[in-house]
Amino acid sequence: MTIPVAAADAGHLGEIAGRPVALHYTNVEAEYSALRTHAMLVDRSYRTRMSFEGDRRLDTLTGLVTNDVGGLAPGSGQYAAALTPRGKIIADVRVMAREADLLVDVPVRAAAGWSAMVRKFVNPRTTRYVDYTDTLADIGIFGAQSRAIVAAITGLAPDTLGGLAPYAHAALTTSMRVSNARAKRELGWIPRWATYRDGIATGVGGR
Repeated sequence: MTIPVAAADAGHLGEIAGRPVALHYTNVEAEYSALRTHAMLVDRSYRTRMSFEGDRRLDTLTGLVTNDVGGLAPGSGQYAAALTPRGKIIADVRVMAREADLLVDVPVRAAAGWSAMVRKFVNPRTTRYVDYTDTLADIGIFGAQSRAIVAAITGLAPDTLGGLAPYAHAALTTSMRVSNARAKRELGWIPRWATYRDGIATGVGGR
């Protein structure tokens, strides 16, 4: 399957809670059209990602959020809220159970409060936690053709992807490297920066 490529400009960049965020690219009409007819890739890496490891990780997370994390099996996940002792919401989080750890995804505006809560209440000697925000990307593919595109990239069957419950996920057992050689060869595209992080940093710094 061939999907037409729409080349976007550098977009409008801003900051939310001190992290660079692409607020929009071409315009609302073009983005809506892409969602309705093809697909759109959204970099959500400005969100905070933290893993929790150790034999007590399920109990530890259950003590921090509103849902029962202890019932999660690898490959499943859930939405939950982190609360203060008085019941005030600190963060809404997404918890994803993997084979060896729990991966927690937190909105950027709630990241500071969530991190402070973890440092205060989690004993790293029993449950090790690591902030992967700067080393683990969060990429979303949305739109009418998103399932077919993700299936082609990962090798997973479209029906498998379509059958996933909310917050469920499938782990890939093979590593992949993504090449931009075809885009350079067929479209004459030349990247302006070596990495997308360099591009975002330059764009925000030059606003």
